[in-house]
Amino acid sequence: MSFYIKPERNGDIDSTSITYRAGKAYPILRGDRFTKTNDDILQDGVVLIDNVCYHITNCEQGFKVYQGKEITDPVLKDWGAVVTKSNNSLFRLNQSRLDGELCDWFYSNVAGIYVSMSGGKLSDRLDCLNPFRSQKFVGKISITKSHEDRVRERETAMKVGKAIRMIFPELSDTALGQVVDKYNLEFGSKDFTLHKSNDPKVFASVYKEENHAPMGNPKTTNLRKSIACSCMRYSFEKQSHHPAYIYGSGDFTLYYTKDSQGRTGSRCVVYDTDKTDKPQAGPIYGVCEHSMNKLQDALDKIGAECVNPDWRGAKLLRINHGDGVIGPYLDVEPRSLAIVNDKYLEVTECGDYDASCYSGVLGDSEYCMDCGEPTHEDNARWYHDDVFCEDCFYERYDYCEWTDDYYPHEDMVMVQPQEIYVWRDHENVIYVEDLDEFWDSDECVYSDKLDKWIPNDQLHDLGYFECEWTNDIYKEDEWAETVDNEIVAISELKSRGWAKNDDGLWYDLESELSEQDGLEEDSTEGDK
Repeated sequence: MSFYIKPERNGDIDSTSITYRAGKAYPILRGDRFTKTNDDILQDGVVLIDNVCYHITNCEQGFKVYQGKEITDPVLKDWGAVVTKSNNSLFRLNQSRLDGELCDWFYSNVAGIYVSMSGGKLSDRLDCLNPFRSQKFVGKISITKSHEDRVRERETAMKVGKAIRMIFPELSDTALGQVVDKYNLEFGSKDFTLHKSNDPKVFASVYKEENHAPMGNPKTTNLRKSIACSCMRYSFEKQSHHPAYIYGSGDFTLYYTKDSQGRTGSRCVVYDTDKTDKPQAGPIYGVCEHSMNKLQDALDKIGAECVNPDWRGAKLLRINHGDGVIGPYLDVEPRSLAIVNDKYLEVTECGDYDASCYSGVLGDSEYCMDCGEPTHEDNARWYHDDVFCEDCFYERYDYCEWTDDYYPHEDMVMVQPQEIYVWRDHENVIYVEDLDEFWDSDECVYSDKLDKWIPNDQLHDLGYFECEWTNDIYKEDEWAETVDNEIVAISELKSRGWAKNDDGLWYDLESELSEQDGLEEDSTEGDK
């Protein structure tokens, strides 16, 4: 639904040179705060005159129009705000903020601590961007990136760090990391429940990345590590068993947490038998601080040794694979396993197998998936469960700096304007049909009317323009200029009854006819 005003008489704005004409329709910006009477008569709002926003108030003589204070905040300018009045944004929501708890958290934990900013300035940013914790994309923050998105009622879900950066571009990289950590501590999943098991199948399932809860941003130490950095998180589908399976010998207990959806939040392997004076705990791996704290509390209750654990004498299952055995990278020294018998291996100072290997198989040579040549562990390169020599790996895969990961050549595309190769399915990669090129979406504008992306800096070169009435993109054959020097799409002019004069400029035909009728009446009165 759109609104507009038509002044009953010509006038100017606070005695400035900016004028408005009687009978001409001036659009009221959707999404702005305005008030109406019960009869739907506009009383107060914001209008666009000569591409500048003005505050208007209804009175007996017609509408009074005031120019507000220009916005200097770059965040609001980028968003599309133009003026403020009494330091209050004229782009406030028609409804209350979607996530008041999150907005209050920004006031208490960011403004005045990491960023020198008044409460009013932050209020304007939050009113425009309207951040809220996404329910559809759990773990992300959704924001309204621009005024055009507000009009279209469109939000964009972003990673926490990227969303906070958009609200607070002043943050340094270090400060941003600290704010994200605080956010995850406050809003990360807190519904983790504690479990423990010595079942080898449970060990294997808990270790697999596919069963993990969404990642937060946990701090990394020698005793507490991000589960995303575990070399044993892969599925190892080409083996008969996952490497962690062999912990299920009876000598080890797996302590772990799960969220409400059954996904692993954290894990810790503990050597706990009558052969030890107290439980010997390996490092905790987790998706967030909350989940790891839950495990730490459990380890403290059983009096586990966490700083200098000793797994010597602990038995693990023996499962042969080729000329070696299936086995994990041991997080606790010594990283050596000796053969006990056909069923078991044992942690010892100097054994038959080196358990500092990440491949999931100990004592067996790695063979390149492509060339078939044996590959030393130091030169082996892994892609999921597949191992390659360095030469074959780089013939298959490329590095994406946007994700800090490797992908097959065919999944990589060159993205403009940076001219770098990135993963095709990255959220910022879009296809520009007019150029037959892939572009960074942050450098483009999307037209709903044309259903296509267009680079910001090539809008006119590609034969498009932005209509000043609708703020949408149109093809050049729709370009027209009004008598008021506005650039408007022809289809919009025709839909409102405008016509073209002999000079090729468009004018409001209805208003022109009304003025002529008024002149004829004046002439008739004069004849009398």
